[in-house]
Amino acid sequence: MRCDTPCKHKIQLNDFGASAYLIAACAARGWTAALWRARGDLYRARGNPRDLVNAAHFYAQATALDPSLAAAERGLGLALIRTGRLAEGQAALRRYLALDPAAGDATMIAALIAAPEDR
Repeated sequence: MRCDTPCKHKIQLNDFGASAYLIAACAARGWTAALWRARGDLYRARGNPRDLVNAAHFYAQATALDPSLAAAERGLGLALIRTGRLAEGQAALRRYLALDPAAGDATMIAALIAAPEDR
């Protein structure tokens, strides 16, 4: 069984405690980029200011393990922007679009990274 799959389903159910437990249980075998990303998604979804700082850290761990993981770059960028780290967040979102130029949310992400005079 892939550990990141049940974690994703629990996150979608907005069950923070159960999701955190599943991620930790899966990580007992070793942290993977997918597990770091799932943890980042969990904390970013809850959205408390401290959670967003933690989410950015977790996404950074995911991208360090797998620089091609576009979803982790997306999450990193969004978390950084919401914590006030605009330039760093925009850089992560640029990497996201470079990794996945056909992303379904590419237009919205491009608007977030556009220079003010381009908006």
